[in-house]
Amino acid sequence: MTRLAFCDDDPNIHDQLTALLEKYRTQRKADLECTAFRSPLDLLAAIESGARYDILLLDVIMPGENGISAAREIREYDRNVKIIFLTSSAEYAVQSYTVDAYYYQLKPIREETFFQVLDSVLDECCRSAENSVMLRCKSGIVRVRLEKLMYCEVVGRTLLLHLDNGQVLEKLAAELTAYENFVRPHRSYLVNMDHIQSISYRGLQLTDQTEIPIPHGRFSELKERYLEYAFSRKQVLL
Repeated sequence: MTRLAFCDDDPNIHDQLTALLEKYRTQRKADLECTAFRSPLDLLAAIESGARYDILLLDVIMPGENGISAAREIREYDRNVKIIFLTSSAEYAVQSYTVDAYYYQLKPIREETFFQVLDSVLDECCRSAENSVMLRCKSGIVRVRLEKLMYCEVVGRTLLLHLDNGQVLEKLAAELTAYENFVRPHRSYLVNMDHIQSISYRGLQLTDQTEIPIPHGRFSELKERYLEYAFSRKQVLL
């Protein structure tokens, strides 16, 4: 199920969005759960309390806090949610992309265009879900895109997830070995082969220059595994 929330203080727009989303859900037979907010402060309170959405429709100009400012705060809790701004003015268009907006929809909202945007963002959500994994961390539940995960490191009884942006997530348990792009070169490491820069007898060098050790006698096995994966992804030229 895809979870969508929308926030708009205008009663007419609020009712229009409710009707359009219900019509879209019926026509497309979409497994879509919709939650409505009339205030950005109410939406922020819900997110701060742990509510998570796949898609957010945010009015830009609202009393108390505008949609751009609200989006900046939301990004502190959720980097993955697709944000679509709704506004009657294009003056905030540039600012919207500073918070990684998915789309900037001008009002009045027309059904055909709105449905096309929903088709696109729902397709993107499906692709993200297929290439990501939900992980239970000490801070709660987080979705991690697999291409962003460089390697995992076991420290004591804790599994640390190292992302390509330098972020480190502390996880209680993981089942990533089922994904073909991960290899375990050492009992303390699980490495995403998409981030391997080079492989030698000394170890693996990742794209951020991290060195992962290889136990004695495993170089040939790991090299063959890596080359097989690289050929399957058409990443090797002879």
